[in-house]
Amino acid sequence: MRLQRHKMGADDFEPLTMIGKETNLLAEVDSNCIVKFYCSFQDEEYLYLIMEYLPGGDMMTLRKREKIR
Repeated sequence: MRLQRHKMGADDFEPLTMIGKETNLLAEVDSNCIVKFYCSFQDEEYLYLIMEYLPGGDMMTLRKREKIR
């Protein structure tokens, strides 16, 4: 019998550590391999991460296009 999918929420996790103080480090990283992080903010329901827009799709799309298995 197929298990019903459980919608996950914050109550399903146990906080281990705060990472909010590490956002300045993410904003200062200057690398071609890491997407640029600009800032973050939240409302009562969501956390928003403002990051560099990089068109081109995901890694799987790239692999399919290049016919890499």
